[in-house]
Amino acid sequence: MSMGLMTGIAENFNIENAQAHNAMSNVTTFRDEVRMFDKLSLYSNRLANQASKVLRELKSLQAERKRRENGEMLEAVRILKLHRKHGVAFDPKAHGFVLTENRIQDEINRALIQTEAYIAGLAKNAA
Repeated sequence: MSMGLMTGIAENFNIENAQAHNAMSNVTTFRDEVRMFDKLSLYSNRLANQASKVLRELKSLQAERKRRENGEMLEAVRILKLHRKHGVAFDPKAHGFVLTENRIQDEINRALIQTEAYIAGLAKNAA
């Protein structure tokens, strides 16, 4: 209300208090550009929604890739063990894997350590 009265008197504000002058200037800008602020708010909300959608999609793709890699690792472990059982060299690339034999062996070692830790925990709880 007072803004309307003030702007009716003078469009240029000559207010000595710097904070009051800034506040009145901001009010005038907002009043004159309310449609532009509405558009900015709309665009901002759309961008935020798009970003959320992209993030959900990224997380979904990452989870799918991890599931696929875990499945490939299990298959590679089985094939490596079979090759070693028969004394045959194993080339992961020849079987379509991007994994290295060392990486597959690391997975075997990790699984063995986890199994040993689990068994040790069972033995401790049984005692």
